[in-house]
Amino acid sequence: MGEASAVARRLPVASSGALWFGHLAGFLLRHRCEGGAVRAAAACGWSSGVHGVDAGRADSAGAVAGDRGGAAGHLPGACSGGAVLRRGGRRLRRRVARRPFLLPVTGGSADIGAFLEALNFAALRHRHQRRKGRAGAPYVNHLIEVAHLLASHRVEDPEILCAAILHDAVEDAEVTLTEIEGRFGGRVARIVRELTDDPTLPVWQRKVVQVEGASSLSEDAQHVRVADKISNLRGVLTSPPERWSLERKLAYYGWAAQVVAGCGRADRGLLETFSQVHESGMTALQLERLAARRRGGGGEAQS
Repeated sequence: MGEASAVARRLPVASSGALWFGHLAGFLLRHRCEGGAVRAAAACGWSSGVHGVDAGRADSAGAVAGDRGGAAGHLPGACSGGAVLRRGGRRLRRRVARRPFLLPVTGGSADIGAFLEALNFAALRHRHQRRKGRAGAPYVNHLIEVAHLLASHRVEDPEILCAAILHDAVEDAEVTLTEIEGRFGGRVARIVRELTDDPTLPVWQRKVVQVEGASSLSEDAQHVRVADKISNLRGVLTSPPERWSLERKLAYYGWAAQVVAGCGRADRGLLETFSQVHESGMTALQLERLAARRRGGGGEAQS
């Protein structure tokens, strides 16, 4: 955590209490960097926007797996690791002097350093993974969006935000809970454990377990679960996996609603946002179904 903490000590802390990471997140969402996220962000510049990510998740070899979604986006450009190391410190000093670097963390440099460390760790461990949607966005984009959703709904606890960044690390990136606990503490590891599917179960059974176990999740884990499902619903609608039929999209929406129905202790604002995203998505999918029927395309029969 030394490098991240050193960066954090040089960052101004906003007095409002709610700290935002738009510059760093915007960079990661616009550039395809193969790791070293904190150094890369410092070297290649900041963006104030947060874009979405694509539906689905990918395994460490880049092949997609599972039925999850994200929010759609396009990620042009690339970032050279060599350029990162050459220009990092100089550009960081210039940009921090010019404007604040805001993070979704309430607290001092230790909290910000822990969040940066989690973000850098996730970027490295998920670096070969892509989302399942058409644009094939880096998987880390989805993790950033989940943290973004939490922070924008005033869920600012740094350990919850770290867990949001790491919530798929055990399941998809061959990270162990022991490793997470050693680096980020027992509470972060506990939240990640609650959110990790049992890899020995078939996919359909994992989905059943998520529905049945939602109400028994801790409040911390429920926050992350709802934010994760919001991100996924957006992706299923805007950039679905290429082979997904209309009926599969509708089934995913129905399943996600069942999971979130059990998360009654999650933040009210997050639950309201989920309802809005779900309602608008269902309307769009129903219109898509109607259009398919009118064309005689039989959208319901696709597999």
